[in-house]
Amino acid sequence: MEKLHAYERWKSFPRSISGKEDYIAINAYTTNIISAGKTMIESMKNFTDLKCLTDENRSSYSAMVSKIYDTVFSYKLLIRLRDYAQHGHLPVNSSENIYYFDLINILGKPHFNHNKAVKEQMIQAIATCEDLFKDTPRLSLTKSLAEFVAATIRIYRNFWMFAEYAVLNAKKKIKDIVDTYPENIIQAPADMSKWFIYKVADGNADTIALADDPEKMFVQFKEEAEKISDQYIQAWHELIKDAQLIRFLDKDHIKIVPYDQHI
Repeated sequence: MEKLHAYERWKSFPRSISGKEDYIAINAYTTNIISAGKTMIESMKNFTDLKCLTDENRSSYSAMVSKIYDTVFSYKLLIRLRDYAQHGHLPVNSSENIYYFDLINILGKPHFNHNKAVKEQMIQAIATCEDLFKDTPRLSLTKSLAEFVAATIRIYRNFWMFAEYAVLNAKKKIKDIVDTYPENIIQAPADMSKWFIYKVADGNADTIALADDPEKMFVQFKEEAEKISDQYIQAWHELIKDAQLIRFLDKDHIKIVPYDQHI
């Protein structure tokens, strides 16, 4: 009887009446993932632009991000497809329930100006794939999206390494300010005790909780980033074992490499 009830509940779940609904949903989910990744990358860049890092660390971080952008084609392509999708275009194509990125379709879409460098690399990728495989280049949705996420996670993990100096330096500056103005420490009421007021404007106060430990929080975030990175990269390796990946040695030279030469 329980099995029958479960089956009845299963039948009552809403389902697509056609492949078109799945197609639209997959495009929406894909665009959301790309947008989330790009937003995170931009947030980390904004942090480095605040000059919180040393010049050397900022330069090294930028070089690391640039290398991934310049060489990992899936990452570069999908970052640009966020803008493509915002112009009302659906980045993912499908055929016989197989979903993929069609470079020819994306490149030929009217009323959208592609970034010049990306456009040139798309043209090279199309020509190289047609030459090697004698077929229209279609990039696997699953593997391309997974590689994009892997590259984004790699940047996120390295960000915490570069941000360590900024966190420790900020902690020292906060301590110096608190030591200089001890009268700004709230002693009561109990729920606001040990908060430090550093700005008051229009009846509002900006405060810092002295009980918080920025260094401890940094270690926690860094360890979480490393754990997530290790888990995802391991899963990604399994996914792309039989894949061929597009890599650019520089802006003018492309090659197709097996999965064991991944980022």
